[in-house]
Amino acid sequence: MNHFSTIHFASVQALVAAAMQIAFAASAAAQTDDHLKCFKIKDATTFDSAAVDLDASTAGFGLEGCTIKGRAKEFCVPAGKTVTSITGGSVITLDGEELAYSRLCYRLKCPASEIAPVVVTDQFGSRTIAGFKAVELCTPAVFGGPPEESLDDTFDGTSLDPSWTVLHPGLVTISVSGGALHLTPTVSGGGNVWYQAGEGPLVYKEVTGDFDVTATLTVRDPSMTSNPPPPEYRFAGILARDPAAGPVNTVHTAMGAGSNVQGTCYEYKSTDDSVSTWAATPSGTASGQVRPRRSGATIEMYWRATSGDSWTMIHSFNRPDLAATLQVGPMVYAVDSPPSIEALFDDIVFQ
Repeated sequence: MNHFSTIHFASVQALVAAAMQIAFAASAAAQTDDHLKCFKIKDATTFDSAAVDLDASTAGFGLEGCTIKGRAKEFCVPAGKTVTSITGGSVITLDGEELAYSRLCYRLKCPASEIAPVVVTDQFGSRTIAGFKAVELCTPAVFGGPPEESLDDTFDGTSLDPSWTVLHPGLVTISVSGGALHLTPTVSGGGNVWYQAGEGPLVYKEVTGDFDVTATLTVRDPSMTSNPPPPEYRFAGILARDPAAGPVNTVHTAMGAGSNVQGTCYEYKSTDDSVSTWAATPSGTASGQVRPRRSGATIEMYWRATSGDSWTMIHSFNRPDLAATLQVGPMVYAVDSPPSIEALFDDIVFQ
């Protein structure tokens, strides 16, 4: 009898242990990184001190007139937790939100404040906490250098974003409306076009190294907006310009009006020390997408009528002379007078 009981009790123990292992395994598999694991650190400071006002989503916990010292004391990373055992208590199921960022924590000094005791609960139970004193501020942090700011623009506002710079602003009228950037040249011909030593207007961002830029574009006659721009040689597109002083060095791919025989076209152009090589190809449409792509010394130029079409590579140039950092963005120009072209860029995507 005792032997049977011993065997039975051992079986129960084994079953309980197995159940606990299964439960902990399930908990581990389902856990989220809703905790912070913190390390004391030695920090090479990047500032001396900072004055901060702190808002808080919990009423009564906001603080004003605080300071932080310019040397972080702790570094915390998102972590998940599995409780493998607990003494003198029980674990409560309480999951938090998934944490996306690490934290750098600084010593915080704030004016004295009175915060009433509150009841709080975590996975280890409920308790009343009191005697609040602000001692630390933890800021979101990422590994490596600062994340790159997106250069894309969908032009959803009512004015040009200040991240853009305008070259030769006196040659163009610029507006943003209806989810599009509108560029209309105010001067035509002469040295005011993107050809040989001439330069037209350019709205640009500086881009270093390789790039792949797609622009969705419509060109039209501003006096008859249902019509494409009339010939001859009125174009708009994406241009990359070497900012170095001296001869003009650019590449672009564009859409617009070619010669009287060609009509509506897409165009490539490479200007090397103020000497332009180009060609315009009839397209039959005044709307489409243009795409210049830089990979090392190679500049490839693409066009397509709709986003559902395959890209047509219209030309490729080897331009090892171009600087590492170029001014890249939408341009417009007109050879004949009056200018008679309005360009609508409703999406520009940098890759």
